[in-house]
Amino acid sequence: MHITWEFLDRVRRNTVKNQRVFFPVSFSQYDPDIMEGAAKLDSSLAPLVVTDQEEEEVVVNEERGFWMHYAYGIVGMYKEDYLKVGGFKLDIKGWGVEDVDLYKRFVSHPQLQVMSAIDRDLVHVYHKRNCDVTLELIQYQRCIGAWAEMLASQRQAGLLYDDLSNRSSSKKFDHFLSS
Repeated sequence: MHITWEFLDRVRRNTVKNQRVFFPVSFSQYDPDIMEGAAKLDSSLAPLVVTDQEEEEVVVNEERGFWMHYAYGIVGMYKEDYLKVGGFKLDIKGWGVEDVDLYKRFVSHPQLQVMSAIDRDLVHVYHKRNCDVTLELIQYQRCIGAWAEMLASQRQAGLLYDDLSNRSSSKKFDHFLSS
């Protein structure tokens, strides 16, 4: 995660003990390798490709990533409010669902408000993901869904798909001509 002091200050200001918990919405970056492949097919995408992620100035736009509205793992809350809703379910094994469960319990609590807002100073830096096939089915499905969504923009995926389809069609045509 890439965060700034300004983000932390907003979390502090938007979290109110016994009144409100805050679930910021992060910007999630796409796979830079896929972005690079798409940029080779469309030069207008080339400026989006980052060669050194450590040196990168975080750029937020639809070709670099997306707003991850469904992730609830980052939350501003007071311990008292966390305990009031029963905390995390500790019997969940593996990836996912524990954050959604906690979010649902906060939403259904009659004395607490849930605030959520996008924050350009909260960036989920792309990383490879391994979805373990031994996870519970719902966890595995959510892991695969999150992984797929983080790969590329629709434009980038479309360019790569069209290129692959065209190369495949060309090979079939070449084979037909040589027969």
